[in-house]
Amino acid sequence: MLSWVCMIAAIAGSGVFSLSVIAYYADPHQRSLSVTVAAVAGLTLSVMSLLAIPVDVYGAADPGASQSAVKTFYYTIFSSSLISTFVLLPFALFYNEASVAEHDPSAGERACTAAKYTSMCVALLVALLVVGVYVEPSKHHQGAFTHRFLSTMEDTDRCLLFAIGAVGTIGLIGWIMYTAVGLAALPVAMLLEPRQSESAEDHMDAVQVISTNLAMAKSKVTDIENSYQLSGRTPSRHDRQQVAKYREQVQIFTAELNRLKLNSKSWAYQCSCLLAPAQMLLGTLLAVLSLLFVVSTMCSIADRVLNSHCGPACGFQVKEPPQVVIPIDTLLKLSSGVFPLDYVLLGGIAIYLLCCTLKGIAVVGLRFLWIQIFPLEPRSSEPSAVLLAILWASLTMTTVALQLVAALPQYTMFGNQEKKDGSACDVDSDECSPTEIGTVNHRIMALPFMGAIFFYASLAFVVVFFIVTLVACCRGTRRQDTVVYSEISQRDERASLSLIHISEPTRLLSISYAVFCLKKKKKNKTSTKNNIHEKTTKNLDNSKQL
Repeated sequence: MLSWVCMIAAIAGSGVFSLSVIAYYADPHQRSLSVTVAAVAGLTLSVMSLLAIPVDVYGAADPGASQSAVKTFYYTIFSSSLISTFVLLPFALFYNEASVAEHDPSAGERACTAAKYTSMCVALLVALLVVGVYVEPSKHHQGAFTHRFLSTMEDTDRCLLFAIGAVGTIGLIGWIMYTAVGLAALPVAMLLEPRQSESAEDHMDAVQVISTNLAMAKSKVTDIENSYQLSGRTPSRHDRQQVAKYREQVQIFTAELNRLKLNSKSWAYQCSCLLAPAQMLLGTLLAVLSLLFVVSTMCSIADRVLNSHCGPACGFQVKEPPQVVIPIDTLLKLSSGVFPLDYVLLGGIAIYLLCCTLKGIAVVGLRFLWIQIFPLEPRSSEPSAVLLAILWASLTMTTVALQLVAALPQYTMFGNQEKKDGSACDVDSDECSPTEIGTVNHRIMALPFMGAIFFYASLAFVVVFFIVTLVACCRGTRRQDTVVYSEISQRDERASLSLIHISEPTRLLSISYAVFCLKKKKKNKTSTKNNIHEKTTKNLDNSKQL
């Protein structure tokens, strides 16, 4: 009973954490209820399978406990996660994209458009479930191993586990590209970035610099306009270009100044100021945790290579207890005897891996191959960027749940159970009860090619981690709040206001200037055209009068 109470508290805490993550990354001017609900649900479901592991371990070690409730809970969570990944998040993403079309569609039209594109994701999910019924375990998994974990599989188990394995295989991209990068970049960023006091001073300096540049740009526009207004002369082409450039700078500097002022009032900025004295200590602890996790993964890889009963053919699966000491696995195994100490430790590891994944997405960006689709930046990310980031985080956390069983084999499989003679449990022993997550993992890894794919992905994960750590330590970290003109320009182009070129003016008077017009993305196309026509007509009339 105590384990389930802790589980409910952990779910509530993960929901609050997910909401805070969305509030941290989402642009406050573009938030919507549908995006927030979908993102929070997807992010919460993605970590629930990890938070259930200590409950699973506690139930497996209790002779009087029934594991049927744990199995039902796992299958419910995995099924809900699949629905979130293939239905909820894609629908919210397409629904949001339909709202920024050229015309202003109604809610029904947006829902129909989103449902049309989401149906392709649903068809892919159905295809995975159907194919899973006919996929047989690899021929290399035989004997007692097969009898214990594979002989009791039903068709529903096959289709669901194959779909989970397929999603986990896709999530390996995020595991390598985002989690490994974030696991290295997050501690290095905290250790090498300036202290928060210095960052606060830099923040004030940035506000002053931008305010000065904004005043100078406005002054130059006014000077040029006044000179031609008083003389009545026709402006030269060079002066027209200069005014256009300065007016664009005014818009960009104004947007950046508002962003910096808004960030200074955010709860995240206030919390970071309070935690400033402990930044070095926290960065050191996170660096140790990252290193421990990677070393544990390396030890698990070495143990699988040395003691696998079937070698590369089955992805180096092992039946015997680990012959190599795995640090985090040993720590969790010892702490599992003092419940809920292992719950706190594993919950902290799960949240940290999620934070590292999001950090990796922020560093690398949301990309298709080498093309960046969206950046992920604090308090300035578009709704589509937030939803796409949560979708990748959900895929990655499914992979994390499967990789943890391989990286922490003894704890996630048997907890602190031992045989009657005091030796460690193994998968062929009838004296120990395996956990449900361990059973699920072994069934998935028994599918053709799954074990090998996940094993070689673990190798790539370790290699990427050390490469990113080396590069980050050599080059240092770049502050994301540094005011760079090109970055500001790109952010301004992605904002809710976009610049539309109309025509060159004949005069530089303020009332006749019509080079650029601001158009809101959600504004009706007809009204926008009418505004452009009215401003252009007014510009021509004023020019003729002058």
